[in-house]
Amino acid sequence: MKKINDNGMIAEYDFSNGVRGKHYRQMQRGYTITIFNSAGTTTVKRVRSLKEIAPRRRKAILQTIIE
Repeated sequence: MKKINDNGMIAEYDFSNGVRGKHYRQMQRGYTITIFNSAGTTTVKRVRSLKEIAPRRRKAILQTIIE
């Protein structure tokens, strides 16, 4: 059985030296996910930032996030 801290988390999950928002700016610019499949192929998915999305669509996305 693993030890649980006072805050209810397992001891190996120590976020005491973590930095809040460390990758925030990079994520706002968008990012790429690369998946290497076992068959030797790769799948690349580009996740666009909200600034790259058309304004009407951006408004709809933000409204669903807020609700």
